Amino acid sequence: MKLIPINVAHHLKKSGNLLIPTEDGVLIDSSYFSVVEKTDTYTATSSDFVIICNKSSAMSVNLPHASGSGKVYNIKNVNTGQVTIDGYDTETVDGELTQVIEQWENITIIDYGTGVWAIL
Repeated sequence: MKLIPINVAHHLKKSGNLLIPTEDGVLIDSSYFSVVEKTDTYTATSSDFVIICNKSSAMSVNLPHASGSGKVYNIKNVNTGQVTIDGYDTETVDGELTQVIEQWENITIIDYGTGVWAIL
């Protein structure tokens, strides 16, 4: 892979869309996926990709039914309240009914099988 130096500060905004750096240094334009900020318990939708949780007390992100679709969610907690990621009904996330993230933590999950979410 060839590395191309960039001025990150210069590229952080583009036409009002956030440019998000990935681990390998690639900037992804948020106009290609949905970024939503939630301040209370929320049920993820099929159009969501990044869910920013911003609440000073506990909240939950409820997942839709897992069907093996390959749908990915990236959930980030930017406030002091714990965020509980809750699988639909008795569905699991990495073998657990719920996963909890603290302030500044994030979790990326994929719908990889019927009734099963996995942490990437």
